[in-house]
Amino acid sequence: MHDHTPLLVLWSLPETTPSYSLVSLDGTETIMQSAVKISLALLRAAKARESTVKPKRHAGSDDVFDDAMDDDKEETEDKVLKDEFFRRIVEHASRLTQHAYERSYADEVGPSLESDMADLGAWEDELHGTNRSCTEALLRQEELTPEEREIAELQAYADECEQQATMADFEDVPEEFWDDSDLDEGEVDAMVIS
Repeated sequence: MHDHTPLLVLWSLPETTPSYSLVSLDGTETIMQSAVKISLALLRAAKARESTVKPKRHAGSDDVFDDAMDDDKEETEDKVLKDEFFRRIVEHASRLTQHAYERSYADEVGPSLESDMADLGAWEDELHGTNRSCTEALLRQEELTPEEREIAELQAYADECEQQATMADFEDVPEEFWDDSDLDEGEVDAMVIS
């Protein structure tokens, strides 16, 4: 008979002692010893349950393959548990490896593009057409000399005039052309522009 009991650590037992004592030399029970007691009790309970349930399962059956099928069922359940456990271990290891690659890349090359994308303020400024460098320059006007301040103001005025000129090009276009209410009807021909 193959015994599945866990490995016991015996603290102060002579080899001639037939019984196992789980009490340490000073008479107090340690945490490890109580864990061993619990695991032994669970093993005994599992064996007792198996010995009572197995005969009941096969009481009405004369099929010799029932035992083999039950053993296969237990093996497949163990495989599923081990496969899930193994999958999680592999997934965790791959995450750790990926993180290590990212850290080594950041150490060697510098921050990746993703960290630049994290600055949403720059994206919003770009979307609204404001230039962050011009805004920062206007905030630092106190630090500028009067000539530099005048140049910065002229540059800001030129940028604004350029933007207005660009918008003026579209003022000639009739507003009906930009009306998108026709798109809701579903009968719009994209090639007709009138």
